[in-house]
Order: sequence, then C-alpha cells, then structure tokens
Amino acid sequence: MTKMLRLALVTAFCVALALPALADGPRHYPRGKRGYQTQMMTRLRLGLMTPEGDSKFWSDNRHIFSGDAKGLEDASWALDFDWALGPRASVAFSSGYFKGQQNAHYLDYVDAAGDDVFHVASLKLAPITVGLTFYPGGRDRSINPYVGAGGGFYWWRYREVGDFIVFDQAGDPDVIEFDAFESDGIAVGYYTVVGVDLKIAPTMSVFGEARWTFAEDEMSDQFDGFGTIDLSGKEISIGLAWRF
Repeated sequence: MTKMLRLALVTAFCVALALPALADGPRHYPRGKRGYQTQMMTRLRLGLMTPEGDSKFWSDNRHIFSGDAKGLEDASWALDFDWALGPRASVAFSSGYFKGQQNAHYLDYVDAAGDDVFHVASLKLAPITVGLTFYPGGRDRSINPYVGAGGGFYWWRYREVGDFIVFDQAGDPDVIEFDAFESDGIAVGYYTVVGVDLKIAPTMSVFGEARWTFAEDEMSDQFDGFGTIDLSGKEISIGLAWRF
C-alpha cells in the first residue's frame, strides 16, 4: 500500500469518527444513582515509551553501533480530549510528545588512543490522532475499564550527532570527524489502548493505561537509502482526567 493511499484511508477514518461528535455537539445523558453527567473529558497523560525498532534501519544499526531502539526508552506526555458519543463510547482526539536518546559507539573500531568513538542518537515523536474509546460497563461507574483504537499522523525526527569514522576506498578507517545526520517525516499509523479509569471526585478521576503504536516511514535526507525506520512502540501511562 502506497504512502498516499494509507494517508487517504487514515484521513477518511479520522473524519468518519469525528463527524458524529462535531455535528451533534456534546450529548447530555441522564444522571444515574452512581453517575455524573459526562459530555466532555480532558486527560493529561504521563508515561514511559519504549520504541520497538523492528525494521531494516534499526537492524543494520545494531551490526555497526552499540545500543538499539529500546535503548531510546524515555518519558512521554500527551493531552487527550474526549467527546461523548453515548453512555459507553467517546471519540478521543490526542496529541503527544516523546524524545529518547542514547550514547552509541562503533562495535568494531576505536580511535588511535584505543578509546571508543561515540555519538548521540535521538528520536522524537509527536503524534496527532483520533480514535474511539469504549467503556463496556458505562462511563458513569466509579471503576471504568476501557479499550480503544484509532489512527493519525506521527511526526518524527531521528538524529545522530558526534564523532564518526570516515572510511577510505578500501573500507578501512581513515579519519574521525565530528558530524550530524538527520532525517524526519510524517508517518501514518494507528494505535490500540487498554486501561482503567478510577473516579476520585464527581468531575475528576485518575487512570492507568497501556498503549501500542504501529507506524513506520522511509528514511530520507542524510539517511536516504537506509530503508524504513520503525516508529512503533509500547507506552505505559498514568494520568488525571477532568470531566465537564
């Protein structure tokens, strides 16, 4: 499937999810014995993102440098806006940010003093997604397990900055130079999520969730020809939610 076709399909999917909420506005549901009226909800998520690194680029890197994609594991954050579609479902608009970095060195080469030749590798992700969230027991319970899925656009940037070996025509080490290499893009991807929401006040709750992201893109710019970069990963998050 081409990138343009995937982009068109995800765009159509996002629009289809959002239209019911945007057309009808926030819906007001009867207040039950245990319940509270939930039309909209804002959620702040803080978590730990672990990149998967299952692609040619990451595989080739592992044969040359120390470390791998999982070594880029680091903190992440996101802001969600949920719009109720019914007593058991909502459409979720989300934006987030992740940056992980690690030191890496050549596996088979050292400098003239016998020291490792290091650089810093970093990966940034900034997703914008829309999806559906389902609450099997209803949204008005004190303990609300939920599942969801959606898709969107994942802006990314990968960089390597530091000392690199310049090889001669015979493939032998020549000189070491400080340099920076970068590639970025916008990938089309999707996610699945499972979690539980615990009410701590009539309009406030805490939650914990696990989210799996699936996305990849072609390397370009100074990494042109290096194949695809896997942007997938697992994210474990906790957060606060405000209902209004």
